[in-house]
Amino acid sequence: FFLMIRRPPRSTLDRSSAASDVYKRQVYAGDDNNPDIAIEDFNKLFYCKEHSTCSQRICCHPSMREFNMDMSFKKLKYNSLLNTYGNEWVPFIKVFRPYACTCYCCNRPVIEIDHYIDGKKTRLGTIVNEWKCCDYSFLIREGTSEATSFRINGDCCQCPMLFKSNCPCAVCHEAVFDLYDCRRGDEKKIGQINKVWSGTMQEVFSNADEYTVIFPKKATWKQKILILCCMIFIDYCYFEESGTSNSRSRGGRHRR
Repeated sequence: FFLMIRRPPRSTLDRSSAASDVYKRQVYAGDDNNPDIAIEDFNKLFYCKEHSTCSQRICCHPSMREFNMDMSFKKLKYNSLLNTYGNEWVPFIKVFRPYACTCYCCNRPVIEIDHYIDGKKTRLGTIVNEWKCCDYSFLIREGTSEATSFRINGDCCQCPMLFKSNCPCAVCHEAVFDLYDCRRGDEKKIGQINKVWSGTMQEVFSNADEYTVIFPKKATWKQKILILCCMIFIDYCYFEESGTSNSRSRGGRHRR
């Protein structure tokens, strides 16, 4: 997987909100047993690696299978032998998704996000795939609190959520998930995660999907990490299929 984060031109930014575009593309990197994700923000690079077994990816539906994911940042390291600088990957975020045999409102999927620094682990938060009869909802909880800070909601009446098609037209690939602030009780809309159309040629000949994320205006780096993790969680829950021998493609129209 390849996640590229870039900030749009200043002329396209609303003065009352800060926005960032997140493009998620798949690249054939790493080995077949452990999918890789890279998140790039121009000269800053983050690297994510999923750790799961072959049987988990083939036998378990993506919405319930267990995995661990490490997110690392790129750090320059001096090589005294060659007198050159190289890149060193330093883990700082760990995402854990426990196995969950979900049945409607029972045993809903959840992921746990931890921050590692100097060998110490700090819980950044948890994300729960909430049960709703019609819509798709995710609850973001910061730290160890059980109180919901943000809620991400997607309408079920969207083409990618209703059926999976190989049609390259935009309407068959675009989905919107709105981000709401739950800390004040009024649930004001403050951001958005969009699965967008990436062009006819890419939709036909590539298995890459594209996302756009609009972050809240005053979101902290921890909250942005949680929102990005929620975007990945959405992808695992609704746009990934199991039962393929190649973990890079992950089968179906929404190949991840």
